[in-house]
Amino acid sequence: MNIKKIGTKANDQQPVMSLFGEPNRVQHNSMQINNYKIRINGDIIEPSAYNEEIGIIEDLNENDSCTLLFNSGGGYLDTCVDFLAAIDSTEGHVHAHITGKCHSAASMMFLRCHSWSISRYATMLIHAPSGGTVGKFSDNFKEIKHFEKWVDTFYRDIYEDFLTSEEITNVLNGTDLWLNSEQLEERLIKLSEIRTEKMEQAMLEEGSEDVPLPDSDGWFENTGNVTDDEYEVPVNLSPNDRVQVVFRDGTVDCDKAMAYNWTLVDEYSEIVKYRLAGDSE
Repeated sequence: MNIKKIGTKANDQQPVMSLFGEPNRVQHNSMQINNYKIRINGDIIEPSAYNEEIGIIEDLNENDSCTLLFNSGGGYLDTCVDFLAAIDSTEGHVHAHITGKCHSAASMMFLRCHSWSISRYATMLIHAPSGGTVGKFSDNFKEIKHFEKWVDTFYRDIYEDFLTSEEITNVLNGTDLWLNSEQLEERLIKLSEIRTEKMEQAMLEEGSEDVPLPDSDGWFENTGNVTDDEYEVPVNLSPNDRVQVVFRDGTVDCDKAMAYNWTLVDEYSEIVKYRLAGDSE
């Protein structure tokens, strides 16, 4: 593996004094930001071979990023699972790029990343896992039965919204699925839209659970597609008219309509509910 680290070192914060011995009104603090590139080339081998790469992903801070460059025919599923766990737990952003082929286990790692890009020569192969068991027949039967259920759950989790349910079933039944760069691009655009929609909905639901909505009529929900006719949004407001809004984090604020650009309230994704506000509120 070839790992490239690009970073900037944070400067120690020190007070800057003016000529008159007073602190300057403008202060500057720098922040360390690390950007990594990890190449996944060739066959993916046993998990222990990737301790450094997995550790880098796990230790990313909120402002750090890592790009995984794929040109791999796949390999060990156990290694794939370790990478998935690291991507799920990291605080940083993990981007994936396909330079050539991204087959089998590599496709799973690719799709688990937070964003994607592909080259014009990218290809992907998705197929059922292969392997076997050795030992007593009774033990083998139990292991196969257990693994069959695990694989079904695992594949449907990994390829959800990228493949259809029917396509996943066909893959599990032994059908190989090949995708070229054009097919990948089309599916990734759709997957990105679906994930964004799900994330926004989850954030809205999470924020709405604890929102202390006042016990009053006249509230409207910010659907992100507000129109005067469909949602009966109050119109003809002057800049001095007051509106009350509830944000996703549960805070309630009240200000002049001018402050929230009332006619464009649908652009404020942080707003959950809003209404006309009286002078007493």
